[in-house]
Amino acid sequence: MNKRLRKNIIEFIATSWPLDAAPRALEDVLYELATQNFNTPETAAAEFSEEDRNGALEELNSILVHTENEAIPCRFSFNENSNDHIQGSSFIQKSDNDATRRAKTRRLNYDAYHLFLKNLQWREFEACCRGVLEHLGCASPRLTAHSSDQGIDFFGRLSLRDRLGNQSILPSIDSMLDIWLIVIESVEPV
Repeated sequence: MNKRLRKNIIEFIATSWPLDAAPRALEDVLYELATQNFNTPETAAAEFSEEDRNGALEELNSILVHTENEAIPCRFSFNENSNDHIQGSSFIQKSDNDATRRAKTRRLNYDAYHLFLKNLQWREFEACCRGVLEHLGCASPRLTAHSSDQGIDFFGRLSLRDRLGNQSILPSIDSMLDIWLIVIESVEPV
């Protein structure tokens, strides 16, 4: 039972933990989730949270390493002062600099964006992607006529000028090359 319960709780934390959650002791979180979300009796939950804390900590650390290596957003992190206190990945810590604070504040909108995109009809999604291409700097991004061919219905042309960090006054690849951008895959958080 403990392995299955731990798996369910780890999955819940990885997919549903509040982004702005304040730091809490992992053992307390395990107990609370076991009793409130997975209907575990209190005595069994207390035993589980004490005995499985280290295993859960190891699994959560593994998820963090994976998400960092793959540049995938993660919903949780560990507090900078205590590696056994879990918090939302957008919880602002005292030591966070201004840029980190701004990034974490923007990240709090992730759930709203995800829900918005998830609820779009295909044609609305394609129009939204066309808008994203425009924000990326594509000149005249296009949304083609709907044809039900399951093909790509939006695209844009992006100049590389001033995008590769080349400051040469001589002709260079970034001043001579445009690329075509299409959206082909979405990344789901772990």
